[in-house]
Amino acid sequence: MKLVTDPAFEGDYIEVEGHFRDVLELTRRGIPAAIVVEVEHTATVPDGYPAYEVMMDTIRAMVAGNPDIAKLFTIGRSQYHKKPIYAVKISDHVDREEAEPSVLFMAGHHAREPVGMW
Repeated sequence: MKLVTDPAFEGDYIEVEGHFRDVLELTRRGIPAAIVVEVEHTATVPDGYPAYEVMMDTIRAMVAGNPDIAKLFTIGRSQYHKKPIYAVKISDHVDREEAEPSVLFMAGHHAREPVGMW
């Protein structure tokens, strides 16, 4: 188990990163516990899917090869692991915000995640 600390913490609970067995152990010791986010960790990427590093290298190479029309930037951080969430803007004027139609393509989420249900 790993205690996750937050300097802005003002609640009546603590967040612990761990496994289901850790919840069972806390409960056995009389400490109320609940699974808030269940995460499966796998050591390998299934066949047919690029590893995260390969995907990011591909995106960075695409942007570097087309700097006049493509720009990579961070739009936030993931809630659970605080990893950067990247976006790529593709436009004839990539460094300008223009009042023109936009399209948003999303990928990389799981079927049960909220964005997959909208």
